[in-house]
Amino acid sequence: HDEAKVPELVKHLGESFWTSPAALRAAAAERGSAEIYRLPFLMRVVLRDARASPLAESALARRVRAEGSSCGRTWLATAEDSLLEALVAWREAEDGEEVHWRDAAMLLAVQGAGLEAEYVQAWAQRLELCDILREAQAQAGVGCALT
Repeated sequence: HDEAKVPELVKHLGESFWTSPAALRAAAAERGSAEIYRLPFLMRVVLRDARASPLAESALARRVRAEGSSCGRTWLATAEDSLLEALVAWREAEDGEEVHWRDAAMLLAVQGAGLEAEYVQAWAQRLELCDILREAQAQAGVGCALT
């Protein structure tokens, strides 16, 4: 949450990553999110403030360690939390940013039955995402195990 730490983070990322320092500062100030790209693969990494919402706090508590990471101690959000965050981001985006919708559909298509259904259902109800989740499932060709 500290904007002053942005230059240190950018320096720590080094040449293996690209990000917009301005976007990082804005995310820190607003408790929002910012994207970092892993080079040369252009893998997108989304940083979120874990104190921004109850869902973000839950995601932080449920995070998993990335096996074989070349970046030191790397923690990742679970597929369930990434799915829920993508649906929330899509709903809250002013223009319904398609990247969030694609993220949700991809997670559903790849993880499908492997998702922890009770957790996703509970949060979908709490966040009023049930209709959006059903629509994303239909688009991804995933059955109704989550709703």
